Amino acid sequence: MRAKIIQEAEAREYRRVLLEPLDNIPGDADFLGHSRERLVALVNRTGLVEGEERGTILTRVKEDPMERVVDELAAAVIKDPETLEFLLEEVCVEARVRRVIDYLETFQAAGSA
Repeated sequence: MRAKIIQEAEAREYRRVLLEPLDNIPGDADFLGHSRERLVALVNRTGLVEGEERGTILTRVKEDPMERVVDELAAAVIKDPETLEFLLEEVCVEARVRRVIDYLETFQAAGSA
């Protein structure tokens, strides 16, 4: 779930906020369909994910809603929290998918996440 902070309580040991849930904006269906193929190819080529987790992610990429796929794949392979937040903060699913694919393709070219 993506949310916008409406109000935040004064600093305490734990952060307390009032949130407004944000709906996903789907984007172009054709682009998202082709993106599934690109994500499968990236997972197969790069070694981003290995072993049993790889099979699970490939199944999800092929079957699950794209907003869930891109979030789970990014969380599985991107370890830096600030990078992950930047890539996934977008509410438009198409824009989020573009960001993650661009990042993963750059990762593949450079050899590290």
